[in-house]
Amino acid sequence: MNASYFDRAPYFLASHVSASYLRAGDKLSPQPFDFDTGITTSNSGLKAPVPDMVKYARFLLGDGPAALYDIVLKRRSLDEAWHGLLPATEPGSAPTPYTSGSPQMGLGFFIANEDGRRLVFHDGDQGGFSSELLIAPDAHIASVLIVNTTDTGAPASSTTLRSESNTEPDPATDLRLTLRQELVTHVFPSLAQRTIP
Repeated sequence: MNASYFDRAPYFLASHVSASYLRAGDKLSPQPFDFDTGITTSNSGLKAPVPDMVKYARFLLGDGPAALYDIVLKRRSLDEAWHGLLPATEPGSAPTPYTSGSPQMGLGFFIANEDGRRLVFHDGDQGGFSSELLIAPDAHIASVLIVNTTDTGAPASSTTLRSESNTEPDPATDLRLTLRQELVTHVFPSLAQRTIP
């Protein structure tokens, strides 16, 4: 992952940074360009282009030299991370569009069961960017979604000095929910029918 980094872009990647926006109805609010994620670095600070995320997805699927990958992370450790430990919904809280279907929280990954298929995913929002890595490990399939505009359903703050944490995107317009449903219902099942070498 040669073009990925945390916080501000290194000088040699600065020209590759995308602008990002928050949308409320038909109003777009630009977010600060190339911002520092501060205290949220560990949970939403990775900035990576699609080709690097594809490399990461292939690594997680074990698509490559197993001996080399085992130096980085043994498959049994990854399998342990992909085991649901706790409900993703807070006790006593109603499920949200993001926690319906009772996903579990593993070690850094959410685990869900859709129509008998195990799904492993992690998503995030910050400063107008939204992303999701979705994996069907048993079918050896993954998808990556990255967008640079998030609809929060509410006007953005008047200040543009700091990026806004998009912890509450509007579920009615969040592309991740639409894409996840399409992948789980149509794409993944058809791809799972193919012969895996």
